[in-house]
Amino acid sequence: MSLRLGVRASLLLIALSAIACSDSSPAPPVAPPDDAGAPSDANAPETSAPVDAAPPDPPLGKNPYGAAYPTLHLGWRVRESATPGEVIPNLTFVGLLPGATAPSRVQMADAYDPEGRTHDLVVVCLINLDGLADSLLGPIAAGRPARTAVMVAVGNGKGFNVPATAADLQPAREKLPFGLTVIDPSFQSFLPNLTLQGLPSLVYLDARTMELVQVQSGVPGNPVATIAAIRDEVKARPPAY
Repeated sequence: MSLRLGVRASLLLIALSAIACSDSSPAPPVAPPDDAGAPSDANAPETSAPVDAAPPDPPLGKNPYGAAYPTLHLGWRVRESATPGEVIPNLTFVGLLPGATAPSRVQMADAYDPEGRTHDLVVVCLINLDGLADSLLGPIAAGRPARTAVMVAVGNGKGFNVPATAADLQPAREKLPFGLTVIDPSFQSFLPNLTLQGLPSLVYLDARTMELVQVQSGVPGNPVATIAAIRDEVKARPPAY
């Protein structure tokens, strides 16, 4: 009997020893996931916009509220008394839209206002970056004629017969902080089509139709009063087209 108990005790000790050895063995390693160690936003899309990005170009041939620019009666004839002038083509430039700091495409359509929502007259100031430009734009900037959209077109920069570049946009904008500012190097858009007696010159357009109503060369004695008088004449008659 004692022999049997001794054998059973020995077998029990062997079994317990095997279990203990099994429990103390290390667990098999677990493979890390493929993206282990990567930052949590490694695949996050870039959402920040570039600083001072140029605004998107407005639709070609559409004004700010979507009206299509005229396609009839286009030309460069200026009004003579009761004979209507022609409609200036939808010229396009590199320039600054109102309030913009980055250049984009600017077109005549940006000043077209057939419904008279904001203005009745468009004045295009053809200038070089010189003292004469200051004598014209200074009074306009100070007086800010009502119901008038102003476009400043720079032909030459700071230098005799140096065609304007995009670098001339900001100096021109500083002379007239509101309105549209564009470059027309050597006045390639205007001089072949209009007879000017000198620079600066003013080109007046009926905002309702973009009809060429008058062209003036030189600096008027009172630019703001002159602009206001032409604006009132335009407003007093029905649109030509």
